[in-house]
Amino acid sequence: MENLLVSDYMTGKTLSFTRKMLMVQAVDKIITSREHGGPVVDGQGAVIGWFSGMDSLAKMLETSYYGETVTLVEDVMTHDVETIVASMSLIDAAQLMLKTSHLLYAIVDENDRYTGIISRKNVLLGMTRQIKLKK
Repeated sequence: MENLLVSDYMTGKTLSFTRKMLMVQAVDKIITSREHGGPVVDGQGAVIGWFSGMDSLAKMLETSYYGETVTLVEDVMTHDVETIVASMSLIDAAQLMLKTSHLLYAIVDENDRYTGIISRKNVLLGMTRQIKLKK
């Protein structure tokens, strides 16, 4: 199982945000996607944060009450983001996931540029396939 790589089971760039995007637009992207959130990337593709429905929930309540719609992604995003390198083994990714409560991780290349997302479900899929092959 050591030869399974994150890059083999990650999902491509399905969802990302920019720091200056209106929060309401970002929430619309989440609603129409299959993901619960995604990385905030800069102009060079580096991951600079994470935006999720959870990050925006309190502000969305406030917005719905007061009607204010000028909140930006950078105002509510999580700034401290753990990323996973695409060349990491799936086992190492699973061990990292056991230490946190994150459902999704941004995948970066060797230059720290966003290349995709991996979920617990992706990791479980890879491990399950490998186990079945060994039988």
